[in-house]
Amino acid sequence: MSITTTGNLGPMILQSLAPAMLYVPTPTMNYITVCDKVSMPANGGTTCRFMRPRALTPPTVQLGNAGIDPPAQVPQRDIIDAQMAFFGTGCIINEQVILQDQEGVLAWVSERLAVAMRQAEDLILRDYIVSAASQINAGGGSNGFNPTNLGMSDFSLVATTLDTNNAYKFMSGIEGMDRFGTGPVRSAYFMLSSTELQSDFDALVGSGFLSQWNYKRCVVLKFSLIDSEVRWDNEAQAEQYALAA
Repeated sequence: MSITTTGNLGPMILQSLAPAMLYVPTPTMNYITVCDKVSMPANGGTTCRFMRPRALTPPTVQLGNAGIDPPAQVPQRDIIDAQMAFFGTGCIINEQVILQDQEGVLAWVSERLAVAMRQAEDLILRDYIVSAASQINAGGGSNGFNPTNLGMSDFSLVATTLDTNNAYKFMSGIEGMDRFGTGPVRSAYFMLSSTELQSDFDALVGSGFLSQWNYKRCVVLKFSLIDSEVRWDNEAQAEQYALAA
């Protein structure tokens, strides 16, 4: 009888494949939130034309008794063309898997493609917003830098600038509650900021800022998005936000 040794045994199993993929952090998509979304119809070309009417001159001179019609104004409008652009990527799968595991491999690849698409959309919108926005340097802070850290006067200056230019407010106001640390919050604008500014915001609590957790249920953003969707005659999307609230 031959002796059984490691030489005539089958190959050792050196590694085992984990049954699930490891967690991959998904970035927060921020810039798409405040953008107006428009759907292009089928076979609608690559350019979407928007028209914005210009304001008429207010009639501040009263009419006399002569029965003469006031001078007419010519209505005018501005034409804004938005041209579509196409972006895309793909994956080449070259991996030896068992027949029963092919769907699992395709599933996580498809998930990564979906995240990459939304992340590219967010980055493109970020670059556009940054290129079109005006700049106001912070000067109300106390760290002595130029620009300084954020202060209450900086937010007041930005709000004044937006109000002067008739900017659209996204955040609906909420009333104060009979609870500790709460207070009325007036309607406001939407703000995107870096997570590194969290310490500046925490320092302003009590000096004009109210923390979200002081309210039992804060759905101000969803209500404002509903107002925005209805404003653009998108009742289905507005109903979806209402159900989410």
